Amino acid sequence: MKIFLAADHGGFELKEYLIEKLKKQKYQIEDYGAFKYNPRDDYPDIVKDAIIKVAKDKNARGILCCRSGIGVSIMANRHPKIRAAVAFNKKIAKETRQKNNINILCLGADYLSQKQALEIVKTFLSNKFLGGRHERRLDKINQYHSKNRGNIPKIKNSDLRLKAKRIILRPLKNSDAKDIYLNIQDKRISESTLKIPWPYKIEDAQIFIQKTKKSLQKKSEFVFGIELKNRKEVIGCIGLDKVNFEHKNAELGYWLGSKYWSQGIVTEAGKLILKFGFEKLKLHRIWCCIFSDNPASKKVVEKLGFKREGLHRETSWREGRWRDNVRYGILDREFERS
Repeated sequence: MKIFLAADHGGFELKEYLIEKLKKQKYQIEDYGAFKYNPRDDYPDIVKDAIIKVAKDKNARGILCCRSGIGVSIMANRHPKIRAAVAFNKKIAKETRQKNNINILCLGADYLSQKQALEIVKTFLSNKFLGGRHERRLDKINQYHSKNRGNIPKIKNSDLRLKAKRIILRPLKNSDAKDIYLNIQDKRISESTLKIPWPYKIEDAQIFIQKTKKSLQKKSEFVFGIELKNRKEVIGCIGLDKVNFEHKNAELGYWLGSKYWSQGIVTEAGKLILKFGFEKLKLHRIWCCIFSDNPASKKVVEKLGFKREGLHRETSWREGRWRDNVRYGILDREFERS
């Protein structure tokens, strides 16, 4: 049996002790750090590789240590193939192994002596999952999470660079803040969107870029900068928000610097983002809401193949007044691929 161990500074001494003892019992040990005591290290950075290793090997076990055991257990349980538990005595270790089929044991170094921890580890490694009604309960947990997470596709970095004749769509970089700030200095852009503030400051662009990076990591939102090929300048943004992988739908949103309006650039970007949504994200439906007094955007989405689905009366408070939203949608089978 392979055993993957990892610990931050709080569990470093305990991990070193356990490795020494377990090697004597001829377990196949792999140490994923920390490899030296560093009081400033962070447990998510240290334990992530050990978690991934356990998730990839159904016969493997993991042991993670920090001061309480709780932090590393939260980190481990974020992975859909991990069942981690904190154990402060042998009884908990036995029951979580037999009834919950845990594959990672989490230990709190501040609450256990090294000898106590070793006895808990021995109990964890020597007990087997009982199955039966316990397996039925775990299956229900898996079904619940699968239903709520949906089937999230794998997205490679190369999938996030989309090219057309005049433009490139790509994730935003910190250095794009100035381009965004300069191209958004037209109040009409704010008036035609729901979230862009006015006046718009360089700090707003910086905050927006950081938000898009976090959303991309979570796969909850995919925002791209619209870069002109010949100038390497970001002149707007387009993206898919409110991505729901269970129901396979997302909301389209975009803005473009006003000096580039009426040149077909949003249509070009729209075709790229729809293809990305339907082919890479495996979506079934993409929708958008447009203020009823924005005829230019209506023409753009209709040209892309969106169909008008209804009017939401006075649904948005913007610019000191209630505004109507027109709802548009397009299905995967309706999108014309080039």
